[in-house]
Amino acid sequence: MKEIAYAHAAGAPGEVTSGFPTELRASAGEDWTVPCDPGRQDFDDWWDSVPLSRKAGESRSLAENAWEASRQRHTACLRRVGWLDQHGRVWTRIPSGSEYNGGSYTPLLIDVRD
Repeated sequence: MKEIAYAHAAGAPGEVTSGFPTELRASAGEDWTVPCDPGRQDFDDWWDSVPLSRKAGESRSLAENAWEASRQRHTACLRRVGWLDQHGRVWTRIPSGSEYNGGSYTPLLIDVRD
């Protein structure tokens, strides 16, 4: 595989980053539906931040049920374009046992939404 040098890449000024062309493309891979990060705010924090004028006539229990439902249903559709192993290497396919020296894989996901 021919190495390609890329100048002006992120990093220290004057640093040259090199890489190899791969099959990692946004149009390749498979879609993965993943739950959205729940964030750090819980219902009580959110409820306390809502102005009293907006709470008027609202049932706290109904609002809490809606909050929980929204947390369970919000997902993002990301695209798996490769695999990341425990050594920090990126794979475009899962290698055979003879090519790999152990460890597990994590899907390498990218956001391709507009």
